[in-house]
Amino acid sequence: MAKSKNNFYAIHYIGTGENVIVKTWAECQKKTKGRANRYRGFITEEEANKLAEDLRAWLARENYSYIDLDCSDKERINVVLEKLKEMTGDFYGMAVV
Repeated sequence: MAKSKNNFYAIHYIGTGENVIVKTWAECQKKTKGRANRYRGFITEEEANKLAEDLRAWLARENYSYIDLDCSDKERINVVLEKLKEMTGDFYGMAVV
């Protein structure tokens, strides 16, 4: 059985906390190049939006603000990255620049 094609990509920008949903792999590549991010492909837009909503809710509950998150604060960054890994499961990529 063929693998289902991803039609949507959820991108989370690590430096700003911004979440973006795009519809093509080419657009995902363009938006992730050169920026600290984590992304994953989804078959439906609803799945992609759910990840973004769940992440926003977790950040609010844990009182994490990217504005306060200094790049030298490795411990807090690692907590956020581990939560991203837990929430996205088998992610497609991550780039920290």
